This record gives sequence, C-alpha cells and structure tokens, in this order.
Amino acid sequence: MLSKKARKWKEKKFSEISQMRKTHSDFIFFDFTGLNVPAFINLRKKMKESGNEVKVSKNTFVEKLFGIRFKVPIAVVGVKDDPIKAVKDLLGVVDEKKIVGSLVGGTFYSGSQTVGFKSLPSTSEIKAILVGNLYNILHKLALSLKWYPAMLVSILKQKSEQAR
Repeated sequence: MLSKKARKWKEKKFSEISQMRKTHSDFIFFDFTGLNVPAFINLRKKMKESGNEVKVSKNTFVEKLFGIRFKVPIAVVGVKDDPIKAVKDLLGVVDEKKIVGSLVGGTFYSGSQTVGFKSLPSTSEIKAILVGNLYNILHKLALSLKWYPAMLVSILKQKSEQAR
C-alpha cells in the first residue's frame, strides 16, 4: 500500500501528464535512461524554446492516457506545432535508438518511423520553400506584364505608321 505522500506525488505526476495530453496534439516518446541531468535540462530548455514540453512519466500513466505500452522508462515530449522540428531537436540530444515512438495526428509511429521524420522538411522549411516559389512565380508574372504592354505599344505604333 502506498503512503499518503507517495500517493499525492503519483496523483500530481498523473495530473501533469494528463494536462499535457489535453494541451498538445502530437507527442514523441523516448527512453531517457543514460541521459545525464545537465543534458536533460538542456533538452527541456531547447524544447521549451519551440513551445514544446518534456515530462518523465510512469509507463502506466502513458498506457492509461495514450493507450500505448512501452517496456522502457519513458519521457514524453508534448509537441506544440511542428513534430518534425521536435524530432530533429530531440535527435540533437538523444540517440536514435532511444526514440521509441510518436503519436502524430492521432496515428502512432514506431521509433524507426519517428526517426525517419528527420529527413522531412520542417514546417518553417516548407513555408520558406513555398514563399520562395511564390516569389519566383510573381516575379516572372510581373516581368511578363511589364514586357507585354511595352511590346503591344511598339506593335501598335508600327501598325499605325504602316497605315499612314
């Protein structure tokens, strides 16, 4: 039987993970063993800069809240906006083998599938590509619109001179 203090601690931790589940839609799960305290603090800081949240959780909490059972100690990253950037940031601190899965858009991805996200462009990279392409198209359109009226005026002048 649990002591009153231990029970309150578990209730608090469950509440924290439950709140994370409510406030984030995407999650990355990783094995935090072997990660020293300064590295974990650094990871939390880096994730927080992107609006993400990192919590260590008991596997029973993860199973109850996410419906996923893991066999290793788990830390959960609650992703705010961009799961691909979060995976890339996480891989800067954690070995690929430590990532055990993710829940993105309601779909569970295995550890290897989650690690595969690193080859995809992040949301900000996609936006930059789109803006660059859109600028290129608009620039060409502007040049075309500038060229055609000038050419039309030239053709009309030639026709009017020929008609005289």
